[in-house]
Amino acid sequence: VEAKGVEYFDSYGDLVRAKAKEEVIVSAGTYGSAKLLLLSGLGPSEDLSSLGINILKNISAVGKNLVDHFYTFFVGYNPAGENIVQPSSIQIAFINSGVHGEKIDFEIAFQKLPPTFFNIPSGSPGHALVVVVTQVRNTSAGGTI
Repeated sequence: VEAKGVEYFDSYGDLVRAKAKEEVIVSAGTYGSAKLLLLSGLGPSEDLSSLGINILKNISAVGKNLVDHFYTFFVGYNPAGENIVQPSSIQIAFINSGVHGEKIDFEIAFQKLPPTFFNIPSGSPGHALVVVVTQVRNTSAGGTI
């Protein structure tokens, strides 16, 4: 399989053909990229044939060991009080909850935001903060999509 360019519709609805000088890289994120490969016939032949997809190449690893990660964030404004984060910096903490032995399983990141993020005039007292919590898993915890 060889790609020499892409076709797409521009904002006016006109078909545009763009030829690649060297290579075409297709990416659709973790799950979308695997789906594109599978629908294109690149993946485990038994899975593809059971779905009626023409097999271009049997690649057993496509679509395997993909893991969803818990991710959430909080944004807040404290009109008074001390800043707990340095200006224009991100602090990250890696945490071992003890559930998975000695492996790190959570990441917490803190970043200071300007008060203008909350439509508060610049120079006002207080601070805004975003806190991001992400579950980290190792690859052996993966499944299949």
